[in-house]
Amino acid sequence: MLRKMEGSPGTGDLDSSRARASRLGAIILQDLDKTLQVLLTRELPEEFVRGEYPVSVSFMTPDESFPPQSLVLPAVNLFLFEVHENRGLRSCEPQLERQDDGSVRKRPAPARVDCHYLITVYARDGVPNPELYEHHLLGAVLRVLLCYRQLPAELVQGSLKDHEPPVRARALEATSRQYGLEVWHALKGKPRATLHYVLTLSLDLRPSEEMGHVVQEVGLS
Repeated sequence: MLRKMEGSPGTGDLDSSRARASRLGAIILQDLDKTLQVLLTRELPEEFVRGEYPVSVSFMTPDESFPPQSLVLPAVNLFLFEVHENRGLRSCEPQLERQDDGSVRKRPAPARVDCHYLITVYARDGVPNPELYEHHLLGAVLRVLLCYRQLPAELVQGSLKDHEPPVRARALEATSRQYGLEVWHALKGKPRATLHYVLTLSLDLRPSEEMGHVVQEVGLS
């Protein structure tokens, strides 16, 4: 029978855990971008990554001045245009995790966050039939993304390693035509063929807490 926990954490331990959780939240979107870059570089057909003009991967805002001269074309651009909580996956139940040393750690339920990417492609100057090339490249990107319902564990970068639960992926998220036009209007860019890609990750808002060791009461007859 569980009676009590011994060895509760001190204030200093909690402050240190909160600081680590804050740093993790600050870099997780950057690691998400890095993971997508690695995924596309590895999975796109060789004609796009090892040819005479390898495709660049960027994460810029596709506004009226895009693409900038600094971006080497052809390119796949993944613009993170919206981040919000996935309330359908919200949970308030913490998890109790037993450690190897017999202690118990309480992990508050993380927030589930949807990250929406607008994916566009751009041909290099002078390529014959640039629209056909862009559709060919966009189709190749679509095939790669549709192959994975979650980001491959062997490719995730930085803070996403050992991420639980794994980052979920939806490559063809439904978007109303009007909403898509509103995005382009806000960007002051020229509308073009796009993919709406959504990744769902978990974000620890509060650090896990060390609850100490479980003490069992043993009855003697």
